Amino acid sequence: MQKVEERLADIYGGGRWIAVNTVAASMARTVDALQAWGSEVMVVAASEGIGDLPDVPIAYTGTSGESFLDRVRRLFAALVDPEDELLSAVDDFDSDRSARVILPPFASDRTILRRDAYGVRPRRWTALEDKIAVLKIWEEAGIAVAPSRVVSVSQAAGAADELASHLGTVWVADNSQGWHGGGEYVRWVPGPEDYEKVVAWFEGRAREVRVMPFLDGLPCSIHGWVDDSATAVFRPVEILILRTPEPGFKYAGVSTRWDPPPDLREEMRSAAGSVGEVLRESVGYRGPFGIDGIATTDGFLPTEFNARLTAGFRAQADGLDFPLRMVVRAVIEGDLDLDASEIEHSVVEAADAGRTLIAWIEMAAEYPKAKTGIRYDDGVASAVGPDEASAMGTLEIGPTTSGSVVFLRLEQDKVGVGEPMAPLATEAARFAMELWGIDLPSLTPAPDVTR
Repeated sequence: MQKVEERLADIYGGGRWIAVNTVAASMARTVDALQAWGSEVMVVAASEGIGDLPDVPIAYTGTSGESFLDRVRRLFAALVDPEDELLSAVDDFDSDRSARVILPPFASDRTILRRDAYGVRPRRWTALEDKIAVLKIWEEAGIAVAPSRVVSVSQAAGAADELASHLGTVWVADNSQGWHGGGEYVRWVPGPEDYEKVVAWFEGRAREVRVMPFLDGLPCSIHGWVDDSATAVFRPVEILILRTPEPGFKYAGVSTRWDPPPDLREEMRSAAGSVGEVLRESVGYRGPFGIDGIATTDGFLPTEFNARLTAGFRAQADGLDFPLRMVVRAVIEGDLDLDASEIEHSVVEAADAGRTLIAWIEMAAEYPKAKTGIRYDDGVASAVGPDEASAMGTLEIGPTTSGSVVFLRLEQDKVGVGEPMAPLATEAARFAMELWGIDLPSLTPAPDVTR
């Protein structure tokens, strides 16, 4: 990887950069890398977030929203058409407007804050994330999928009657109203008594929905990386999609604690390899991608596709001392070639050895900052000092642009690996409610039915 580092220093070094994200604290590693290459850096964010802030100029957009998707959309609207106060703060840092902008992976606009963005995906790649368009990818890759129907919102009830499992159906919106993620435009529809309210919710948010049976099992993902001649594939990642009583879903992040059975692991890796070949041939794709799905009693069944650097891929590469986000942007721009076999070996080895054991749960209400050590005894959480030897990790609460977030971070040698992370996350949420008096729904982990 030494040659890659040298090339990154050539690309990013000695310039002026504006790093953008929803929270400023998450940009610390990006800032460190840019400064190490001799560049000047400024951060623009919606809020501070949890953690240490980069020691560089920071400007806040002051945008917020009721959900992650709402916050992202409002943040980018504020950046595409910036108010005078924000633009003035950025111009103080970059008076000649020569700085380039580094954006989150899901961005699609190339002009931000009156400046050029670097490493933004071509629109033919972002179009692949439409929850309807993905069906063509599965077909061309020849991988097994659950039955589904694509219908107008008004026809969804009829499709649900045909496809329902014992747990009902799941409906997901197309991208006619723009990109969406984090499961926010997905609805669990248990039965006919729910059709009217769900149809009403989707009206105005989608022209079409994909209706499929509710698949009981563990939400998970598999990731790949496409270069000019090959596709790298990585290890499975658990997606923390927790169930709520309404019924509904609560997204709580990703984890690499879970180890699926070997045959399931290889099935998932094979699916990623097949999809990668389709992407290269069909749209000239280069770089990382992710396939989300459910680990069921019938194997891995994919549900959606992400044509970008995802949280699940970052969780695997976290143990590498490697500026992955900077690599991806350079690959998208065509300024860097990365050998798929080299990155596969490095990432899989690091991800299997060092697991990501985190979870986060967002709330609309605002609560005071707090932090405690956490331990589990027979699956029940309790508080200890954060630095005590008996602590298995930390649990803290802090602000977001639309309320608060509870953040769990556990230590691999204290809680072990192999089992899903979701039960630990749901118990931490219950304990946070007890400890800090926060308002959360009762959360239930999805079952691991693969054993």
